Amino acid sequence: MIPIAEQSTKDTIVARATSSGAGAIGIVRLSGPKALDIAQKLTPGHAERKSHQFALGVIRDLEGRAVDEAMLVEMHGPRSYTGEDIVEIHLHGARTIVESVLSLCQEHGARLAGPGEYTLRAYLNGRLDLAQAEAVGELVASQNESQSSVALAQLKGGLSRKVKILQRDIEAVVADMQAVLDFPEYPTGEGYVGGHLNTLKKIEEEITNLVSDARVEFGKGRRVALCGAPNVGKSSLINRWMGEERVLVDGAPGTTRDPIEVELGRGLQRWSVWDTAGIRSEAEGLEKRGIEMARERALASDLVVWLVCGVEPQWPDLDCPVWVVGSKMDLVSSGERQEIEREAAKRQLEWKGWISNISGEGVQELRDIFELHFDPPLSSEETVVVKERHLELLRAAGEGIQRFYKAAQEGMTLDVLSYELEDAARALGMILGKDVDEALLDRIFSEFCIGK
Repeated sequence: MIPIAEQSTKDTIVARATSSGAGAIGIVRLSGPKALDIAQKLTPGHAERKSHQFALGVIRDLEGRAVDEAMLVEMHGPRSYTGEDIVEIHLHGARTIVESVLSLCQEHGARLAGPGEYTLRAYLNGRLDLAQAEAVGELVASQNESQSSVALAQLKGGLSRKVKILQRDIEAVVADMQAVLDFPEYPTGEGYVGGHLNTLKKIEEEITNLVSDARVEFGKGRRVALCGAPNVGKSSLINRWMGEERVLVDGAPGTTRDPIEVELGRGLQRWSVWDTAGIRSEAEGLEKRGIEMARERALASDLVVWLVCGVEPQWPDLDCPVWVVGSKMDLVSSGERQEIEREAAKRQLEWKGWISNISGEGVQELRDIFELHFDPPLSSEETVVVKERHLELLRAAGEGIQRFYKAAQEGMTLDVLSYELEDAARALGMILGKDVDEALLDRIFSEFCIGK
């Protein structure tokens, strides 16, 4: 990516807005002060186009030869995505055609856009705040309906509106405190009153709710390692969850050797399960190596689930926290199940219930436990925090309010109290892109695809 310090919004940029490769349509997007002029040069002799209306045009090369018949739409700034003049050229999707038009745009004075440069310009031109700009990246990268809906809500300003209100209310308290410093006769007397404290308390509660509801892991995916002795039902459990035979099952021990991963996530969180080799001490050769890989997968996973057979229980010997689930419950009596549960409690293991892959009892309930663990219910879909940067700044704002309380109890002067609240308001402002440095912007927009 071209560093932001080296970019100029006076340049006109161009990139393809559709994925590379052949397709029915290929879209080339121009943005900048020369966008309309370049579009006119690409379609010489064409009448002036109205904003936000498609028009048919013949794209011609520098020698006047036809390259393609295209639909063009101009979006005159500031009523466009970037706030600048934009032209989208909708071409037939052959790669050679799209590449030819990109080259022609450069011949006429445009330069290739860097990753995320269109969205960066939208931010720099005030069309989006930084939280909304980041939501564009989340929306493009979303892998299920829940992720896209959360990103879209943030793009529409759900989180931004909440943060702006919190920042505005803190700044109102600070303004009253600073007025006292400048004008001692100001009505608030000591600089803050009970009403101010109530306001700060409500702000702190809002911040606490946003932090507790945060889902900063939702796009990263989580892994569960399914472990246990041979023939304990690991592969059968995965087949039950998938609703089809994804893993071969056999009565002989050691069927599973290489770890097998299947995707099972839904909702905001993506998660997958590793079906690993059955762990036993007498294994040799390839099976022994599979067991070593099973232990490696367990240590590298976000969660380890150990299946204990109700007939011949073998307990986990892994050096990491595990959930323990009883399997083959259809083969043991209720008294035997209780004995196994008591043994698990004695070993201080986290017990998560029983399953039967034959009858299906407990199988869906176990999956529900996973989903609740990775994707607990939200109190607010609209204002969910999904970026680590936002979460850290919200925590910093909350800590600023806490420091204000402590300083007030210690009898600190009004200027010190005001400074702590200013610090909290500044942290909230940085979520929206205020007072952020170029290095942060480079890091954020470098993760975007070219053309967005």
